[in-house]
Amino acid sequence: TPVKRLNIIISEGVARLFLQILSAAIIILVGYVFFDYTLVHGLSTFIQMLLLSTYGLIIFLGMGFVVSSLAKNDASIPPLANSITMPQLLLSGVFMSPSNFPSWLQPICKALPLTQFNNAMRVIAFEGKSLLDCGTQLGILTIWLVIIYAIAVKVFRWE
Repeated sequence: TPVKRLNIIISEGVARLFLQILSAAIIILVGYVFFDYTLVHGLSTFIQMLLLSTYGLIIFLGMGFVVSSLAKNDASIPPLANSITMPQLLLSGVFMSPSNFPSWLQPICKALPLTQFNNAMRVIAFEGKSLLDCGTQLGILTIWLVIIYAIAVKVFRWE
């Protein structure tokens, strides 16, 4: 049937997004119940963390669409996905502070979407601030959102 690429991307994304948001909620609740994770402002912090997680999931889901569209076959998806995921994990502050890297690498680290997501999540989770206090991070994430989905719509193939 003549279905637009954008419609397929949106419908696939919404279906996957629901399960991932549920997973994020469970992870936060497990941390709260079993590991004494403190939700600074209780339910408000929990909701803001879920909202930020949803926004991040939408962006990273777009990256998944790009990777799966560029892959020639199913076997090439994991290496392509790892070529995007691993640098972000290493450079975004998940395992170590980006300030440990050389000065020439700092701007690249700061531009990564996972860095901005991590920074915003830390502000909400540990400092008790709101999404409104994460303007810079959300702005950079929004730029990534536009870029990623423009690429995804351009390269998407339904096969």
